[in-house]
This record gives sequence, structure tokens and C-alpha cells, in this order.
Amino acid sequence: MNAIRCIYPLVLRQKLAYRFAATTSRWPSANGEPHPLALAPTSLRSLSPTDVAHRQLAWLGFYELPLSKQIVRQAKKPGGLLVDVGANAGYFSCMWAAWNPGNRCLAFEASPRNLEMLNDNVTAAGFADRIEVRAYAVGRVEGQMNFDLGPEDQTGWGGLANDETNNCVTVEVKRLADVLAPDLEIAVLKIDTEGADAWVLEGAEQLLLEKRVRHVFYECNLTRMSQLGIDPEWPQSFLRDCGYRVELLKGAHDGSEFHATPSDAPNT
Repeated sequence: MNAIRCIYPLVLRQKLAYRFAATTSRWPSANGEPHPLALAPTSLRSLSPTDVAHRQLAWLGFYELPLSKQIVRQAKKPGGLLVDVGANAGYFSCMWAAWNPGNRCLAFEASPRNLEMLNDNVTAAGFADRIEVRAYAVGRVEGQMNFDLGPEDQTGWGGLANDETNNCVTVEVKRLADVLAPDLEIAVLKIDTEGADAWVLEGAEQLLLEKRVRHVFYECNLTRMSQLGIDPEWPQSFLRDCGYRVELLKGAHDGSEFHATPSDAPNT
């Protein structure tokens, strides 16, 4: 184990090591073993050495610490179903499944670059019976759309795009409300789609109006939202109209991460 993994508490580990892990091109030696997670009793076997977030995972054992803590808190109790939109390598999905044998996850990932890695991590962790991978995008309307793959050395910067570029592929898009069973209750809806989070929410409108989602975690990537023509205030307004209270994610510092819960539910 690299020395950074010995630093506690995790907030201190993040402060001391975040800049190093984000900027170094070095990859910690794991002797061919999967990389253990700091916040869950599981590991990820497949990560991309060129990806900034994956280097943080390999060195620190986590990334997005405030969100990770919230996901773990809900996974432990009461648990249930996680809908992970933009699952990438499966970090949040595997963490969710690891904490409770009764937990289940639907992991949506549209990028063809990430699917083999995601499936490998789910299988290697022994969660193939708990995590179902769905290889399409989630949005506001059903159909097909351009998907910009992003830089070749990064796995998490790809996303839906209005205009076609040389780096685009065509992906299938479905509405969340159309692909889930009508009686399904969602413990956590986690969205990370590089600007298109608002469209995911719009496609889940019926689920939200029926209060079938206990917690929503999403981001507002202002640059990508502008490219897609999405008003940065629209997700917050939409969720409030659906009967949710919306707050900045506790512990997040850049003001782009949000947490929403039904207005009539106690604060948890």
C-alpha cells in the first residue's frame, strides 16, 4: 500500500494528497491486485492510469469525498436501490453494493470506452447479481443523440452533445421513468453526466412527482450546460416544482454539487 493510504482522517488525506494525485503521472504499485476503496469493503480492478479521477482513486482510495460519504451513509441504512447515471468505472455502484447484501444498483453508462471497465469491476468485486449495467444514456426524450467521447486519456468527460464532432458517436437515449418498473422505489438517484443532469431529471419527472426517489445527488457543470443550452438554475427550479427541497451538497466547496430530498420528508 502506498504511504498516502496511511493518512487519516480522510479529509486530511485529501488535503495533503489531492494535488499530488491529481497532477502526478505516476501510478501507485498495487502488485497486480485490485485497488481497495477507503470507504467500502471492496476494490476496483480496472482503472485508467491516464484519468485524473482514477489516479485519485488509486492513490487515495476515494474521490468526491463529500458525495462518497453521503452515498455510504445511505447504503448502510436504509439501503435499497441506487440508480447510478454516469457510472463510469463503477466506483459508487460497487461502494453501494458492498455495504449491504440487500442493496441493488442500476448502473447506466453510455460511453463505450467505459463499459468494459465497468463490467470488469462489477464482476471482479462479485456484484454481478446486485449491479445491473445498462449500456445507454438517460435523458429527457427517447431516441438517439450525439455523444462526445471527450479526451482520449480521460474517462469521465464524455457526454451528450447537440452538435456532431469528430469525436462523437451515436448513443441510444431513454427516459428514466420509462425504463423502471412502476412500483420501484429508488433510495438514491446519483447523476453525473457532464452537463446533462437536468435532462436526466426531466426524464424522471413522474418518479419525482410520485416521490419515488428519496435522495437525488447531481451536479451543475456550467460550461457543459451552456453548450447544451440549459439554464443553470433550471434543475433546482424543476426539482422544487416536483416537491423537493434542494441544497448544496454538504462539504462540497465549489457550489456545483446538489442534494435534493422530498419536501415532506425529514432531513436526513
